[in-house]
Amino acid sequence: MTAKDVYILRELARKVREIAESPRMQELRKKWFAHNERRTTEPMVFIELFDIKDPLFPALLQCETEEARAIEKKLRTRIYQAENVGDDTVVDANWHVNWKVKSHGWKEKLQDKRSLDMEGRNLGHVAVPILEDPWDVEELEKSTFEVDRKATMEELWRMQCLFGDILNVQIEGVYWWTMGTTATFLRITGMEDFLIMPYDDPEAFHRIMQFMEDDQLAFLDFLQKEDLFTLNCANHYVGSGTHGFTTQLPAKDFTGTVRPKDLWVLMESQESVTMSPKMFGEFIFPYQKRMAERFGLCYYGCCEPLHDRFDYVKTIENLHSLSVSPWCDMASIAEQMEGKYIFCRKPNPAWISTERFEEELLREDTRAALAVTKELPSEFVMKDLHTVNGDFDRCRRWTELVREEIVRMRG
Repeated sequence: MTAKDVYILRELARKVREIAESPRMQELRKKWFAHNERRTTEPMVFIELFDIKDPLFPALLQCETEEARAIEKKLRTRIYQAENVGDDTVVDANWHVNWKVKSHGWKEKLQDKRSLDMEGRNLGHVAVPILEDPWDVEELEKSTFEVDRKATMEELWRMQCLFGDILNVQIEGVYWWTMGTTATFLRITGMEDFLIMPYDDPEAFHRIMQFMEDDQLAFLDFLQKEDLFTLNCANHYVGSGTHGFTTQLPAKDFTGTVRPKDLWVLMESQESVTMSPKMFGEFIFPYQKRMAERFGLCYYGCCEPLHDRFDYVKTIENLHSLSVSPWCDMASIAEQMEGKYIFCRKPNPAWISTERFEEELLREDTRAALAVTKELPSEFVMKDLHTVNGDFDRCRRWTELVREEIVRMRG
């Protein structure tokens, strides 16, 4: 990095620290703990900025080197979210360096065909199957894993030298987004075989699901043996878009070594959305349930509607939060939840992303969610935003209109 880069990043780090120590952030931390522990029914409201592909806010990146610009973007995003959006996202003074872990074996063969959209964004993709015959799954090379401790420590040292006197530079262990497995399944067979196989060759389908469950559990065992887990029960991204603040984790017998049962986990199966609930319950869910219950708390779902398969999902003993996607019957799922779980409403991001900001549709969706949740602990989460049509102020406007409707209906 250049001297200019270092100066810019340190000044931004000081601003992040200032925001993190503000009274507002202290209050938000308390609200999140109360929310996740169901001690309040006040809805939480937040929006994800990190996936937006539009040029960075009104400001341009000022650093010169590629590495510095990547760090700068993350720091400026935190500052912008706190100062210009004003949602319930907590800004903290931590900077995380992830353990450098690699997987060798069958996953190295996975590949996608990708396509650029009209704006040049690399979003569209389709899986290229690695098996012609699903019965060949047993011939795939089993995964082995390694951690590069030296490279991890070198990055940790560099970040501590950069701004370790300003931010809390720490090692973090994040190795997956979801343990749901079905997205990986169709990368083995292709989408067509994934959907047809339960009819034509159910035994082969189960063999692949078992292969992937065994692979996931072997990875968990490796991470625990190498002591590479870190807790995710504070200001950590968990589930398919929420914050991990809770005193329910780690487990009561925690002595310092982090295990799966001390952590949140995400389970979802968006790819099986066209399967019947019964077929989901037979071919997908048993494998997910066994894996989910090795963890402390489970957040279930992402974009798939869950109202017709919740009879299965609710049997997960450590189920905590439920994704309520734009395609979910809100009234049905709210009734089925019986006040036991967090209702995580995700409005359609197209209402923000397209040429017109659809304020009335967003208000109607908010009112509909508030009408069915009543006393359910709930969240309003705007996520999967790839564009805001160049107008980042839409993020603030959405946050404000949701809060206006909450006041209107709840007081």
